Amino acid sequence: MRALAFLPLLALAGCPGPSPYPDLSAVLGAGWRIVPLPNTKLNPGAIVQLTPVGAPTIADAKTVDLLWLGMLQDCGVPASALAVEGGAVPAITSGRSYSIGTNVAAALTGIGPSIAANATRTTQLRIDQASDVSVNLINLDTWLANPANMQALQFSPCGHFLAQPNVYTIEEAFIVFKGSYAFTDAAGATLAVTPAPGVPVTVSGSVSGGANESLQIDQPIVFAIRNMRPFSGGFAPVATATASGREEAPAPAATSPLAGKALGQVRIPFP
Repeated sequence: MRALAFLPLLALAGCPGPSPYPDLSAVLGAGWRIVPLPNTKLNPGAIVQLTPVGAPTIADAKTVDLLWLGMLQDCGVPASALAVEGGAVPAITSGRSYSIGTNVAAALTGIGPSIAANATRTTQLRIDQASDVSVNLINLDTWLANPANMQALQFSPCGHFLAQPNVYTIEEAFIVFKGSYAFTDAAGATLAVTPAPGVPVTVSGSVSGGANESLQIDQPIVFAIRNMRPFSGGFAPVATATASGREEAPAPAATSPLAGKALGQVRIPFP
């Protein structure tokens, strides 16, 4: 588990405010929390630690920061026990575009004020392929029910991290597999863009002068997360799992530490 040096790649405003993807927030609905800047790490099975912002406890906080610690697979949990399941998101229409916040646009491109000044209402995320991906809770609970597996997990190097306060595993994530960002100015003209270092996109197309026409999403990227479980000496069985292994919605409060809260900074370790 790596938790020494951290790259603030996803560090946007650490205070409550408008969603960075307001249209997408409305479509996904209650329970989902938009990740400030989409990333490739917060997949189902990710181990994260939450820190309250401006309050003594998570329960009292309106905003929480999130630190990625690793994956359950790093702790010896086999892929067969996680058996990540993908599902359709009925509200998401393939090919539809969604507006995104100015801060996100600036962070994606690294060109700061020019995006803020020219593309406040004309920066779009187009989603061509996406899925609601979840850990198979039945498989995981079955694996954990074996005393030998649970003991190995508790006494592994990961056991220390899992036992820390406010440490959870992510059960469910909204992942975009294919899509693109487009940037236009107030007059509708395409802006020249170059992705900022570390942003998981590629450039595509060109306009006059050789400017990049869009930033392409061509790998699985997490845009939102939902449902978490604390370890607390052993994951509590989930009584609300469906036949497919997903947690029924709405999730119990115990699995939703982000309920009613905004995500502030999201920190990811250096590789």
